[in-house]
Amino acid sequence: KAATLLEKARTVLVDNRLTDSSVYPTVIADLGIAYSSLSRYSDAESLLIEARQLLEGRYGAGSVQEVELLNALALLYDDLGRHQEAEQLQRSVLAVRVGGYSSDAIALAQNNLGKTLLLAGKSTEAEDLLKQAQQHFEHLSTPRATLMLAAVETNLAELYIRQARFSPADHLLFDVLSIRKRFLAPTDPDMALTLHNIGELYA
Repeated sequence: KAATLLEKARTVLVDNRLTDSSVYPTVIADLGIAYSSLSRYSDAESLLIEARQLLEGRYGAGSVQEVELLNALALLYDDLGRHQEAEQLQRSVLAVRVGGYSSDAIALAQNNLGKTLLLAGKSTEAEDLLKQAQQHFEHLSTPRATLMLAAVETNLAELYIRQARFSPADHLLFDVLSIRKRFLAPTDPDMALTLHNIGELYA
C-alpha cells in the first residue's frame, strides 16, 4: 500500500514537472525504501541513488538529509550481500554523526556499522562498535532507547552465536525478550524474531 501511494505521488510530481521541488527527493527515497522492503532491490537502488544525488546537490555532502539516505542505501546493500559497499556508506554515516550529532545518533550509527561488519565477517571491530552502542543505550531509560538496546543486543548475540559463544548469546537474547515483552505487542514481528533466535540457539 505504501509503495502504491508513493508511486502515485511520484507520478504527480513528474507529470507536473515538479522534480526540482524539495519534496521530490523525499518521495523517491521513501519509495526506494518501500521497494527494498518488497525485495524489489534493483528499483530500490536506482531510486535511492537518484535521491542521494539530488539531496547532495541541494544540501551538500554530509547533510542530515543525505546521511539518512546513506543509511538506507547501506541497509539495501547488506540485504544484497554487498557488504563492502555497505561498510563504506556506514563508515561515512558514523564519521558525519561523530562530527556533531547527538550521542543517540552516534550510538545508532555504531550499531549499524557493527551489524554490517558482522555480516562481512569482521568480528573484532564489529564487537567493539556494538559494545559501545550497548553501553550507551544501557544508561538511558526511555522506551525508544530501551528498544534500541534490544536491537543492539540482538546483533551482539548474533555475533556471539557465529563465534560459538553460546552462553553470552543466551543471556543477551533473554534480555532482548524481556525488553520487548515490556514494550511490544505479542504479535509484533520483533517479538517473533526474538523467539525464533532463542529457538535456534537451543535447536
